[in-house]
Amino acid sequence: MAKANVTMIEAQQGEGKTNTATAILADTYFANIQAIVSPGGFVFPVKPYKLDTVELLPLKEGQESKIITIPRNYGTISSTKIFANYHLYGMQYVYCDHITMLEFLNSNVISRDILVIDETYIAGDARRSANTLTQIYTWFGMQMRKRNIELYLLVQHGRFIDWRFRYIAKQKILCRYIEKTNRIRLLVQNLAKGTEKMTSYWAPQYWKFFDTNELPPVPERLIARATKWA
Repeated sequence: MAKANVTMIEAQQGEGKTNTATAILADTYFANIQAIVSPGGFVFPVKPYKLDTVELLPLKEGQESKIITIPRNYGTISSTKIFANYHLYGMQYVYCDHITMLEFLNSNVISRDILVIDETYIAGDARRSANTLTQIYTWFGMQMRKRNIELYLLVQHGRFIDWRFRYIAKQKILCRYIEKTNRIRLLVQNLAKGTEKMTSYWAPQYWKFFDTNELPPVPERLIARATKWA
């Protein structure tokens, strides 16, 4: 990577931030899927087709390939490596809350992958730029190129997060959910080139991969500190 690959995904509540991040993850993950795994541990090689619909490859000579939807109780194997601070379904990933991320900070575990941070203001609040957690997170953000990470920061407005995140971002995606059509309209801005384009996608195809009502946890130490001064 010649430059840091950092994208901010912005929208008001319920306008499609997490849906859009999950869509990016699912599209990438299933485009690089290699196999599915039965509950009994049997591995079946597959080729990508469309999301979790795949081409099941023949195991024996003379057999034909089949187009199937991956059963809900099957595991998946993909060359795409994902870290996220919210839960995903149907994809293999590492759940990475704030504590886990800090534990891996001085290792190469979080590298060569896609990292999604939902509700980024929790760890990188613009009003708490001197806070140790915010400082460490922004330091981590500065290492995206060397770690070869695609970083997606989800926030209601860019001004809510520390200016250093905004400074290193190369792309911004603004989301708008159209309830009548269940489509999410995107304005994709290339901040490095100063260009932008409009696109949209049908949101329901990605709903099964995440829980829209899940709340990323607030670090316990911040809660304890706030309670102390309440």
